[in-house]
Amino acid sequence: MKSKTILITDFSDELFIYAFQTMLHEEHGIVAIDNLEIFLNKVTNDGMDLFSCVQTDENNEIIGLAIAQPIKLSNNHFEESYGYIKVLWVSTKCSKNACGSELLELCEKQFSEMHVKQFVADLDEVNEKLFLNNHYTKINCLLHNNNLVLCKKEY
Repeated sequence: MKSKTILITDFSDELFIYAFQTMLHEEHGIVAIDNLEIFLNKVTNDGMDLFSCVQTDENNEIIGLAIAQPIKLSNNHFEESYGYIKVLWVSTKCSKNACGSELLELCEKQFSEMHVKQFVADLDEVNEKLFLNNHYTKINCLLHNNNLVLCKKEY
């Protein structure tokens, strides 16, 4: 299957909105959302450098979506920048490893252009194998939703 991955920074872009709706329908069975704009704002309002990667197949059908953003973790002694993969969804129509790896690669490339060389994602059982196959490791940290965190560093 020949696919194409597109970087999107404008969340009002029709392709992003269609990809987001496709993900919600396939993963959660949600066909339509009243006030989709309000819902999207809630999901995407965490920062200015938020971006998305949308993947399509040779028929321009949506087969993958990632939403990511750079974040800073700091305390009184240090500050570290990370690329946070907020959402990673791959359609059941394609190989999770191949399609998901392409999405991760584009997210990591975008982060690298922002001079961010450490990446984190929350571990869910659906994507665990995908992240581990792409050199992410589990770290001893929990998110607010009690999911473990995965991390990858580029040197």
